Amino acid sequence: MFCVKCGATLPDGANFCPNCGAPANRAKGEPGKREVKTVQFRCKGCGHVMEIDPDSPVLHCPLCGSSELIQEDTEVTVERIRSRAKREEQQAYKEVQKGWQNIREKEIDADNEQETYEREKSEIHSYTHGKLFRITLVLVLVFGLFTARALSGKAYIATAIAVLQIILCLVSILLGLRTIRERGRGISTVLVVLAAVLFFPYITSYNARYDEDDKALVADGKQASLKEGITAILSQIEEGKSSDEESAVEKQSLFSTGLSTMLPQIEGTKVEYNTNSDKEADIDVEGVTYEQFDQYIADCQNMGYTANAVKETSEYTAYNADGYYLHLDHWNYSTKRLSIILKAPILGDPNFVWPESTISKELPVFENKGGIIKTDTDETLKVTICKVTTEDYDAYVSKCEQVGFTIDTDKNDKEFTAFNADGYEVTVSVGEMDTINITANAPREMTPLTWPTTGPATLIPKPNVTKGSIGNNYDWVYSVYLADNTIDDFNAYVDKCIAAGFDDDYTRYDTYFSADKGRNKDLTVEYTGFNTIYIRITDYAKF
Repeated sequence: MFCVKCGATLPDGANFCPNCGAPANRAKGEPGKREVKTVQFRCKGCGHVMEIDPDSPVLHCPLCGSSELIQEDTEVTVERIRSRAKREEQQAYKEVQKGWQNIREKEIDADNEQETYEREKSEIHSYTHGKLFRITLVLVLVFGLFTARALSGKAYIATAIAVLQIILCLVSILLGLRTIRERGRGISTVLVVLAAVLFFPYITSYNARYDEDDKALVADGKQASLKEGITAILSQIEEGKSSDEESAVEKQSLFSTGLSTMLPQIEGTKVEYNTNSDKEADIDVEGVTYEQFDQYIADCQNMGYTANAVKETSEYTAYNADGYYLHLDHWNYSTKRLSIILKAPILGDPNFVWPESTISKELPVFENKGGIIKTDTDETLKVTICKVTTEDYDAYVSKCEQVGFTIDTDKNDKEFTAFNADGYEVTVSVGEMDTINITANAPREMTPLTWPTTGPATLIPKPNVTKGSIGNNYDWVYSVYLADNTIDDFNAYVDKCIAAGFDDDYTRYDTYFSADKGRNKDLTVEYTGFNTIYIRITDYAKF
């Protein structure tokens, strides 16, 4: 039983509340309570039953409006107490109802806030692990370089555009991280697209900066008086005499050593020799216009660089009759730089003899050609054959197939890869400068293997394990080669990994799969051929 006034629990048999002192409102006949007779007050004018006001000695009839003084006695006092208790009980009930309503409203608000928090947390996680976030970060770095380049060139309009691009990308990031609240969706993507589109006005204003300089110089020359022009010319002649002489000496000595002597001369504002030996020349020349670049191509062609020539807008590649390889690359921006690379032909050892190691005996011999042995061990053989043609490549690939390299074959016009029945792997590829590169690997040593029960390996599904070779085994990374796994086993295992949650930013090809799970777990699975798969799981949280 509870107190009708304060809600406190009443002891059995109590007649008054021990908390507030209010009388216990017991049911009729309940033990511990004396039955009290109810007193009715009727109006003397109309006979209507009137309720006593516990705080007033006067009765008021709500029908006829008459009033009369109450004669105080025991029954009246009891009725006054009952009336007061009833009113207090009603007030207490309203307060309790109001309190419960407030609690319910707070619970609803808390649930809504928690739901909003979880939704935003999920959206932020998806954004930070998505392509848009990564692209935006890359663009911020690129636009930062744009800003520095434009500022150094005093292209202030281009600088302002680049700064605006950075601001748009940063605002996009803040929107994606919910630091700035957005009403509509997709605003982050729109800002990044807008920043990328501003690249075109950036380039236009950046190039216009130099065009304006040229026009300003012409205008200044037209506006200058004849006297000022003559004075300026005489001053330049006197002050620049020594520098002209030095420039003349420099032009005469340009491309006068190393492999650069096989190049035509060219004039520029600055020359930088990255490499200039008897085997290779790598030279950058600044201040070369596109017209000069086009003329330089003609000069190179006159010197015999016309074999297998490929000419594009800003590039030119060709060989000469002796096998020298030329590559020209022109950058028509502020520095107007021309990159020149010239490589001597790779002749190889004229006394080259095909090696006789264990691996080499698995391969057909490449005869009557010069070559270079780069690696010759029990595990790996690397050989470069020189002065060869595409027909030589096709013939050698055919020989490899004839001696048994026909398992898990991957073949095109430039590269051939295959295994033989003993697990030896060969790769034959066409290189530059009329060369063919041959690489052979011995079978990987596999031993009986048990899948780990601790460490990063427990984060991924258990694959088909019989034999294998462990590459890395630390508390943050585990990698292994597993034998006896076909391409079908590879695909089935990849499906298991995706089902296990490795589906963030994943890439899947015929023989390769990579994916993330959350922010810290990175998985790579690859079918390497000859019924072998490679697995690498990294837990960057433990790194």
